[in-house]
Amino acid sequence: MDSAEPLFAGIDIGESRASTGFYTADGRCAAYEIARFAIRSPRHGWAEYDPEEWSAAVLKSWRRAQEKGLDASQVAAVGLTGRRHLAFLNECAEPALPAIGEQDRRANAYPGKIRWAMRRTAGKKRIQWVCFAKDYIGMKLCGEVCSDPLSFAGLVRWRTGRARPRRLSSVGLRPSQLPRMTVSFRNSGYAAKEAREAFGVEIGIPVIVGRSDPLGRALGVGAASNGSAFACLDAPAAVGIAGRGGRVFHRQLPLRERRAKLERLLGFKLPAVSVPSAREAIEDAPPILPLSGESWESAWIAAAHDLDANALRTAFWEASAYETAARIESLALKACAPPSSLAVSAADQNSLYAHFTAYALGVQKLRVSEYPETAALGAAMLAAVGHGTHETPEDAVRVMSPHKAPALSLERSRQTQARRALYKQAASERS
Repeated sequence: MDSAEPLFAGIDIGESRASTGFYTADGRCAAYEIARFAIRSPRHGWAEYDPEEWSAAVLKSWRRAQEKGLDASQVAAVGLTGRRHLAFLNECAEPALPAIGEQDRRANAYPGKIRWAMRRTAGKKRIQWVCFAKDYIGMKLCGEVCSDPLSFAGLVRWRTGRARPRRLSSVGLRPSQLPRMTVSFRNSGYAAKEAREAFGVEIGIPVIVGRSDPLGRALGVGAASNGSAFACLDAPAAVGIAGRGGRVFHRQLPLRERRAKLERLLGFKLPAVSVPSAREAIEDAPPILPLSGESWESAWIAAAHDLDANALRTAFWEASAYETAARIESLALKACAPPSSLAVSAADQNSLYAHFTAYALGVQKLRVSEYPETAALGAAMLAAVGHGTHETPEDAVRVMSPHKAPALSLERSRQTQARRALYKQAASERS
């Protein structure tokens, strides 16, 4: 690699770890490192963080990359992404409260978590800004609290970033307590002296506001053009489709929770092997077992008498694939964009989940990313766009999202078509 070649850094704040990746303008990975931070649960169902530990984990992962020979002065821009963990900051941009994690159960959606914090905290007058984890890291790098409208969708208009006063009032916020809003591939600011001292980057390089985790991973796997569907298994499992104008429609898929519930119902753990290969499923495919609807638990209990643990594991992933396809199809209706391709991460190259999802969607093209970790790459793509190296996120995806051919290409056999028809029938009966 040319020692003078510019690099684009992507930072991702996950559930319990910070990931930092460094990529060239054509998508080659120069370094990728992770560092973990603590989750606290003062009560059952709660998930809280110390935002300062996010910063410490990002710095640790960054320095680990530097120890492998990375020259931070080559970094031309920094992009951000992350889970929607909520940070509450005072007038000095310091944490006023413990951050509330996206997986916290005090409320289902992030506006409900904001409402809970604003109503039940005696010191709520000290809260000057409410932002997400990626926005907090951006503030530490450049000194300004900034976010993107898509992350705050519901409280602001996603096209313009303008606040929705009634909705803000319903959660106890004033417009002044929101970060400055800008498009996800624009600057939240420029690296300050403190960033130079801590990270070794040049003062004044752009810090790109970025997107929430599912949208960053969508870019990382190569889903940016109209009709590009994506499925990412790494927690939280997310599926979606890109529509017109770059808008991404997505939902989380509770695979981890479904599997844990299934194991409790069955009374034993399924084999800890990763997703079975498509060839295994075709050669000895168990029946389709729904994972949704009112009776899916009883269906699995009944099947447990006839299938061994390995067969149940295969059935679990096949059912997950068809449920994924159903969710993508419903999102495609909202996006007015029929699925034309399916993008997955490298971990799903030859998996039953990826291939059966593609078959259930009826797409002709299965795109497999070369990298299993895609959120940091998506953030780096946005950094390259904000820097001006690539014109749009779609351009960045075309150049920076390296793909490889699926390891196994299944024929559209009568068996596959019949199984898809069975699934469609079962889905229509449940609806």
